[in-house]
Amino acid sequence: MASPQPKLKGSINPFLSKQEIRVLNLIWEGYGTKEIASKLGIVPKTVMTHRATLHNKMSVNNVIKLVRKGLDLGYLDYQLPINPS
Repeated sequence: MASPQPKLKGSINPFLSKQEIRVLNLIWEGYGTKEIASKLGIVPKTVMTHRATLHNKMSVNNVIKLVRKGLDLGYLDYQLPINPS
């Protein structure tokens, strides 16, 4: 059974894979590429590919816009993340 996609606040709903959503959430929590790779058990190059795909699907060109779009589309919670340090 596929997980439900978030409700839209705008007209664009890029379909994100479960792994892309995990990466997006870890970006939101403040983790870098190497840390995300370690947490997900994948290589940093794969994280970089997921990041590029997220930027492409969400039509953004930087991480701030990526997180903002993730919040706006409901992929992320507005509650501030816990500091990863």
